[in-house]
Amino acid sequence: MFPLANAEQPDTSDASIAISVVSAGIIFLAAAAAFVPVAIARRRRNRQSETIVPLSIVWALATVAVSIYAYISQTRWTREYTLRIESGYFDPQDKSGAPALPWLLWGVLAALYVVLIAWAAMARDGRAIDSRE
Repeated sequence: MFPLANAEQPDTSDASIAISVVSAGIIFLAAAAAFVPVAIARRRRNRQSETIVPLSIVWALATVAVSIYAYISQTRWTREYTLRIESGYFDPQDKSGAPALPWLLWGVLAALYVVLIAWAAMARDGRAIDSRE
């Protein structure tokens, strides 16, 4: 039914604005990073540049999703942690409920990005272009 009491105060801070700004920054950085392999492929006239473009977009979307989810999870946990400490009945040393950062996913995404860059740097015939030419 209806809760008789609620300890959580309404969020009067600018948390939603901060989340929006940080999320927009993450989106911008991922889009800029996804443009790099596309630009390299076009500049090198890679014959598979039509394949690199959608793969870069998928990489950017996955990076944005993982990063924004991690940021929002950390923000919510920090707000809940602060609320529990301020209640006076919580041990500040207890951080057992903290969400883990997705280091493994970020590592996989970084490795995929390196593969995209290397693939984009291939010449028309599939060889890497020598910088001395």
